[in-house]
Amino acid sequence: MNNQQGDILLLATTEGSDMVENGGFIEMTQGIETLVILALNGGNDSDDGSAATENMQWWGNDGEPPDRVMRSEFHAMVNGGAVTSARIADLRDAAQRDIDRDLIDSGVAQSATVKARLSTPKRLELFVQILLFSGQNVTMGLEVAV
Repeated sequence: MNNQQGDILLLATTEGSDMVENGGFIEMTQGIETLVILALNGGNDSDDGSAATENMQWWGNDGEPPDRVMRSEFHAMVNGGAVTSARIADLRDAAQRDIDRDLIDSGVAQSATVKARLSTPKRLELFVQILLFSGQNVTMGLEVAV
């Protein structure tokens, strides 16, 4: 029998994320991979994480305490227009703020660093390094269609 405890394992895809199925079971994880993906893609396309778009946030946030609300400035920026090399720093900073809010401010990790670059004119690569309180370093690479 498969272990069905933890979070659903989401893997980053160029279109966001996808679940992993194995033998008819959805794979689960005890790691933070899924939280990183949700931090960067969570929420509603119309919500940029600001006070101005708070009424457009994802319905799943209703009734959640503020530290459990999923909103993504990065997701709104990526979907908000063409990405040029001049916007890479803005996208990296938005991803950093989203990850800081959902991992650092909520007490999941000690620190996180985000780096970004355009791998092709239509692909943005993010490199995320996270230091957990256990001392473990978690490194993730994600590629986003732009």
